[in-house]
Amino acid sequence: MIEQLAMQAHEVGRATYTAFNLQSFPEWKDLEAHERDTFTAIVETAATNRKLTGTEFHKLWSTTLKDQGWVIGPYPDASTKQHPGLVEFEKLPAHERQRIIIQAHFIKASAPLLSAAEPEKKPEPEKKPTKV
Repeated sequence: MIEQLAMQAHEVGRATYTAFNLQSFPEWKDLEAHERDTFTAIVETAATNRKLTGTEFHKLWSTTLKDQGWVIGPYPDASTKQHPGLVEFEKLPAHERQRIIIQAHFIKASAPLLSAAEPEKKPEPEKKPTKV
């Protein structure tokens, strides 16, 4: 279920870019597996924060990438691990901040649905001792 939420959150960001005719934003299916895995892990952590803000979501994302060796660069480049978004939230362009806020709200609003969609685990029936 968390993978589904991550994919949908990514697509929310992509839709925001499309709506405002901004630079291209790759489809989920076009991301490398490690990019999908990283974003899924970020979304999984973010989904536990019921008061998630755009600033917190961005900090979680940027800290995760920096921990993986990424640095600030002129454009996103997985081969050199450079990304222009690895700056403080307030230093991002307005459209980037807005996209991040929208994604954070989507995650926060959707997270309760994860537990509702999980099948309820029934307790194991108590085993009675057998006589030998």
